Amino acid sequence: TLGHAYVEFYRRNGLTLPGDDPSMPAVFVSHDMCHVIAGYEPTGPEEIALGAMQLCVADNEVHWVQFLGNLAVHEAGFFTNQDVTGKTATLARPGSTALIAEAMRRGSACTGDFTAVDHLALADVPLDDVRARFGVPARSA
Repeated sequence: TLGHAYVEFYRRNGLTLPGDDPSMPAVFVSHDMCHVIAGYEPTGPEEIALGAMQLCVADNEVHWVQFLGNLAVHEAGFFTNQDVTGKTATLARPGSTALIAEAMRRGSACTGDFTAVDHLALADVPLDDVRARFGVPARSA
């Protein structure tokens, strides 16, 4: 289910679930549910890819701000703090630009906006069914 995949995303990446850490804002629930639905991990290139995909799912101000924020943290090295170390030149890494291009293609192919739904209401739905509901294409091999 989406809920199981969400918890596994946190376990696999050594992250603390929201609610277990009072300093983690609830906004990360929605953001990380989008990671799970889109199939991207929390690495620099894949954070940028998620932002690019979301922008192509729905070209709106929220997604532009998220995409620019991803670039600021993971490409320009801004917003370093005790939890996040800003990166530079992420897009210069081998395969990064192809990853971003694929993310944009996948986002453009979606038939619905999976970013703007009540993710917790979908927690008991099989992940494949959630992806099918919004027309989320599989990642290329």
